[in-house]
Amino acid sequence: MDGISIHEIDPKEGFAKLSFKQPYMPSDEILKETVENAGFKLTKVQRNKENDSDQDS
Repeated sequence: MDGISIHEIDPKEGFAKLSFKQPYMPSDEILKETVENAGFKLTKVQRNKENDSDQDS
């Protein structure tokens, strides 16, 4: 996806840490679909609220 930077992937713990450049803030649904289309399972999205003013959730 455009505007995404990968900071850390820990396959042992099962997580990836990403950041998004504005205006590329995908919804949780789009993020989940993209991850699952890549062959992985998304179980949780944790957003940094101070940098996520576009999301209401």
